[in-house]
Order: sequence, then C-alpha cells, then structure tokens
Amino acid sequence: MRTLATVSVKVDPSRAFRRPGSVSCKIAARRSLLKRFQRFILSTDWERRYFCHQGIDHLCLGVIVLAALFFLPLLAWVVVR
Repeated sequence: MRTLATVSVKVDPSRAFRRPGSVSCKIAARRSLLKRFQRFILSTDWERRYFCHQGIDHLCLGVIVLAALFFLPLLAWVVVR
C-alpha cells in the first residue's frame, strides 16, 4: 500500500541543479501507524473482502461452538446445584 507524504525540497542556487545529487529531497512528515491504519480502513473495501468470506464464517462458528462446549459443564453444574 502506498502512502502519500509531504515532501519538502531544499532550494539551492541554480548552479547546484546542474550537479547531480546535490539537491536533496527529505520526507517532511511520516504518517504514524495509527494514521496509516485509519487511512486503510477508510479507503479500502476490507469489510466485503474479509467479513463476507465463507472460511471466516466457518471459523467463527467453530469458535462459538467450542466456547459453548467449554462452558457447558459449568452451566450444567450451576443448574443442577
């Protein structure tokens, strides 16, 4: 994923432009990880790509069933008591 950043160019006298490598470009501000993540969330179709996936649906259903089986003995103990 490409991110855009503000680039400031150092301006030198015109004779400096004739020498290759004498003009430097610096990245003035880099985006933080949080800003890049927010941009990813807002600019991509991640909801359709990841949430509407049959494999992920089956995985979530499996986790729910395993959690129910894990807590079933505790629930049975509470009800019997």
